Amino acid sequence: MNATDNMRYIKMKKNECLALVLLSAALSILTGCSKKSDTMQNNARLIWSYSNITDNGMFYSDDEERLNFLDFESMNTTVLCSKPNCAHNDSQTCSSFGISNHPILYDNKLYYFDVEHVIDKDENYKDITTIYRSETDGTGRMPLYKADDMSIAPYYRMILTGDTAYFYTTKYGNDKGNSTGYDIGYFCSYNIPADEFKVIDKIYEGYHSGAWLHGAWNGKIYFTASCSEKKIDVPIGGDKEAFDKFHEEMEKATVSEYMVYDPETNSITRSELPDPAYVGEGFYAYEKESGLALLPENGDEIVLSGYKKKDSLYIFNGIMFNITDKTCVKPSEGGAKRSLNISGSQSIEAFHNGSYIIKEVTVDDNGTVLDTKYKKTTEAELVGEKID
Repeated sequence: MNATDNMRYIKMKKNECLALVLLSAALSILTGCSKKSDTMQNNARLIWSYSNITDNGMFYSDDEERLNFLDFESMNTTVLCSKPNCAHNDSQTCSSFGISNHPILYDNKLYYFDVEHVIDKDENYKDITTIYRSETDGTGRMPLYKADDMSIAPYYRMILTGDTAYFYTTKYGNDKGNSTGYDIGYFCSYNIPADEFKVIDKIYEGYHSGAWLHGAWNGKIYFTASCSEKKIDVPIGGDKEAFDKFHEEMEKATVSEYMVYDPETNSITRSELPDPAYVGEGFYAYEKESGLALLPENGDEIVLSGYKKKDSLYIFNGIMFNITDKTCVKPSEGGAKRSLNISGSQSIEAFHNGSYIIKEVTVDDNGTVLDTKYKKTTEAELVGEKID
């Protein structure tokens, strides 16, 4: 080994050591941030496949579909793999791959979902979903429960409260032809320590179907279920006018039901509240003629003038952020609008220990992601002056 190779070797070993140190620190943080809670009021959190917030950090999937962990204190990001010399580019050897479908941290273990696509000899299509448990670095994977003929796609949302995750699954129909298919949706739960999967109730059946879990409020879970009785074929090779007509017809045919699940009675009913614009962080938001109404879990209704249901709304630390028009509102101030110091390439991911976690994405002219960075900022830096 010559001098140049020796220096490269030393540098490589230093990088390996640094990676292992960062992973060790991340795993230590993960070990300390899993917790159990008995009530929905104090521990209801949304679970995504690409961005799941824990007490001290965030899981997220990168463009290579590897699971990463961002530590909110140090702002260090680590690929969840403890294998020495791993380049993290081979799904067959790197343990960060294959664990990003709704990972849940519970009692120092990682629980996640995997979907297998199956086509039988008659060309009937179905999905099989398996729930796995692994170590926090993705090793030691063990299948726990297999839901036959049900799919939990990565883009679905879950709500974790205490020991139980609530979500919906889809059973795909075998309707041949050029449409989105005839599907059946079920509202389900999975109790982690009991390893108990339950189908609570059917929530839709039809074409162009789907559901959206809004969030938890006052101990109940609110969601929307949609489907159409009419089959509308997707135009093959059609122009923009044909696709616009397809979407218009599909929108007219689709019926949406606003539903609520009550864990105490284990029942699903139509919600008596207005259609939700946002649910979470102790608030239920809905649109009315005078603006957007906020219902706190404990307190009187607050009306925010000028806000709409279609706006991109988020609530962190008691502040509602409108990413659409880059404004925000402190309900405690009576609804006065403030400017929001954020660019179009940035989004607010979480609030932790007095700081907001900001994600910034850089893309090229074709929309390809070139770089993703995270940073912390304070309320004083993020929230601007009042707007008249």
